[in-house]
Amino acid sequence: MSNVIKKIHWSSMLLRCIWMIIGALIYTVGLDLFLVPTGISFSIFVVLINIPFLYIGYRINGKVFTISTLFSIVWMAIFSSFAHEFTPITTNPFLGAIFGGIILGIGVGLIIRNGGCLDGSEIVA
Repeated sequence: MSNVIKKIHWSSMLLRCIWMIIGALIYTVGLDLFLVPTGISFSIFVVLINIPFLYIGYRINGKVFTISTLFSIVWMAIFSSFAHEFTPITTNPFLGAIFGGIILGIGVGLIIRNGGCLDGSEIVA
């Protein structure tokens, strides 16, 4: 009986991780190709700036939340390091805000639904 429970738990955890990776990819596309098409990668900066918030999240929400959040942030940083090489989809600020916001919302929604988050404001909230 306990083996069945462990298998369900690990398969559920694997599925959550896959959805968080997909959410981080979608978030990165919205951020780097629509909202902040700078041509430079800020992936290390994102990880470093979130360290104090990870500590706050650990103190308030616990270990599982913090690990899920760190997992999502690291994958977003990995994707961001590659996304800056692509040309922006649009340079129009209005279109960038509309489409980038929608795409970011989908990515963040997937990550939050699976137990993580991507930045300090979400951790505090």
